[in-house]
Formats: sequence, structure tokens, C-alpha cells
Amino acid sequence: MDCDATFAGVCSSNEPHLTRGDLDDIVRDLNLSMKQAELLGSRLKGWHLLHPDTKVCFHRRRHEEFKDIFSLEDGVVFCNDV
Repeated sequence: MDCDATFAGVCSSNEPHLTRGDLDDIVRDLNLSMKQAELLGSRLKGWHLLHPDTKVCFHRRRHEEFKDIFSLEDGVVFCNDV
């Protein structure tokens, strides 16, 4: 592979250079939605730019412990356990 001397270290390696932490930083810096972040991660993994063991999913379940005390009716969310 021909490379400019400036990028010789990057070009000579076939190893992916981005980790999950790098992906998280990019997503945060670009203020991407969860769906956009998953798409970016999937594309980077498809182009072999992420380590193979990097999981690309952004599912969050923080709401699970509160779902029983809140209700949604007619587009309004309210606490039903006051």
C-alpha cells in the first residue's frame, strides 16, 4: 500500500483503530441520535474500522424501574403513584 510518510503508521496497519470509547466520543461530539449512532457504528464496523469485538447497540433501559409509577394517556405522561 502506498502511503504518505505522514500517515505511514496508520496506512501500514490492517488493524482497526477505533474502539467503543472512540465511537462513543464521536457520537457525543456530533450529537447523534441513538438511531444515527447505531448506523454510524454499523457502517464503521462494516468498513473494518472498529475492532471486531466492538458491539454496536445503544439500547437503554433506565426507564424500567419507573414504568410502573408513570402512565401515558392521550399523549400526557403523569405520575400515578403519588
